[in-house]
Amino acid sequence: MRRPPFVPDVPLGNIVWGLELPQAVLAAIALTTLTIAWSPGPPGLVAALAAATVLGAAGLGLRRWKAQRAALTGSLVLSRLAALCAAFGISLPDADPARLAAVATVAGCLMAEPIARAFAAQAFPYADGFPGVRTRTAHLPIGIVFWANTAAVGVLATAGPNWPGGQLALAGAVALADLAVMADVARFAVGRLRFNARLPKLWAAMEPAFAVHWQAARGSVHQLTMWIDHLKQLDRPFFIVTRTAENFREVAGRFGLPVLHRVGLDAVEEALSPSLKAVFYVNTAILNDHMLRYPQLSHIQLNHGDSDKIASYSPVFRAYDKDFVAGQAAIDRFAAAGLATAPDFFVIVGRPQVAGVEAARGPVGELAEPTALYAPTWRGNTKDSDYTSLRRGPAIVQALLDRGCRVVFRPHPYWDKHHATAAAREEVVALLAKDAAATGRRHVFGAQAEVEWSVFDCFNSSDLMISDVSSVANDYLYSDKPFVMMAVTAGPEDFSAEFPVARGAYVVDYRTLDGAGGAASSHCLGHALDAIWGDDPLAAVRRQLKTYYLGDIPRAEYARRFVEEASKYV
Repeated sequence: MRRPPFVPDVPLGNIVWGLELPQAVLAAIALTTLTIAWSPGPPGLVAALAAATVLGAAGLGLRRWKAQRAALTGSLVLSRLAALCAAFGISLPDADPARLAAVATVAGCLMAEPIARAFAAQAFPYADGFPGVRTRTAHLPIGIVFWANTAAVGVLATAGPNWPGGQLALAGAVALADLAVMADVARFAVGRLRFNARLPKLWAAMEPAFAVHWQAARGSVHQLTMWIDHLKQLDRPFFIVTRTAENFREVAGRFGLPVLHRVGLDAVEEALSPSLKAVFYVNTAILNDHMLRYPQLSHIQLNHGDSDKIASYSPVFRAYDKDFVAGQAAIDRFAAAGLATAPDFFVIVGRPQVAGVEAARGPVGELAEPTALYAPTWRGNTKDSDYTSLRRGPAIVQALLDRGCRVVFRPHPYWDKHHATAAAREEVVALLAKDAAATGRRHVFGAQAEVEWSVFDCFNSSDLMISDVSSVANDYLYSDKPFVMMAVTAGPEDFSAEFPVARGAYVVDYRTLDGAGGAASSHCLGHALDAIWGDDPLAAVRRQLKTYYLGDIPRAEYARRFVEEASKYV
């Protein structure tokens, strides 16, 4: 079913939560409860509505935490407070004093939640892994306040006049728990201030030569992982600067390196050790600008992959002093787009990451059970960067299964950013699981392919690949194995002209996957697979493109070349 053009391509649930519709409904229920209690209304109905409000608050909080790992404390305060007051029965003047005190205590805890949340906002991570320094990477979860208060409201809302002394004890315990969390958060914030005061002495002792600045969406740590070992080969002290708490948690303790977390623009200045000579970047994130504004440093862009995507030749790259690229293809992209650069702007270093890519084990048609890697890219942030074939992923994978292939399915980590690709990924996973159960074929998908294996593990496990316009197509050239590219953004002829790597690929017209043209087209998937199972006529072209995209550098020289060039700036 075609999605109307005015409906965003994001999961419907995201739209609902983004509009805060459930919160509005919950507030309406809470206010209705309060109104009935003032009437006075039936106590049973008041208790039931109050309980519904509490359960609704808990459900919304859990949903938000699962979706965003967002702070819950300070949310839905008025709804929970209304439910508490209503269920207590504020129209009843003869309430037990102990119960009154319990309700007042919990009400105070609820009203203090915004203060607790403000404290937590100043208690963000600050550092990890600095030599000789013990730093705390986390405080007690501030979410404890939300859940403790919500549970207390639920108990008081449904207990009625029973065991008032026990209710007061419960309220006291909740208040103490809230205070303990807030005290720990305050202690964490003070620890950050103390660490910042020590930072000049730490820089003097460490004398770092360079830093790696990193800001990216959650789940993007692969951008760093592919470069860290090569940066360590420079044999100079360095550290990582992260800009979001999620990024910090992804790298703290992961690489055995100091990690400095800086939030605001001014805080970045604290990362400027007097010994610092250069900063490396692995993407073109917006917050890179905060570091780029320091002209005394050399700013070197490494990027996290080489591809023909429009993002690979953005004018943004010209903000950096140097752009380390894999081969001549990266340079030609800028020239073809009319983007002038300084004569010495580009530095060809090859792709050190592909040094471990293994060659083909033989012609695909001669293998008893060939393994096909399906590695679609993501949808992109804008229409002109939408190269993904994942929306038709089930049809692609079914064609491979019909050929008797074992399938390795590794979608881009951002497959869950949009409704259509998320749904298609789940359909592919279900298809492979069903086929594995029926045939015993050892397909690789899910966490094994997407997390436990690297993309190069997937390369080495495969005999052919189907992909899109993506760095995986360029890197796959090194294997000399055949691959298919999906022409999503243009017809096959224009596609190969726009994306030169496609000259070594069997290009499939994406439209044929939904029946437009079908098997009658010379650019359908069936014909592409026939060629791969046959004499593979593009093998020689791929060998030529390998030099063009990955540099005329022997495999053993990739790491040395990178170290040689990077050492000039550190």
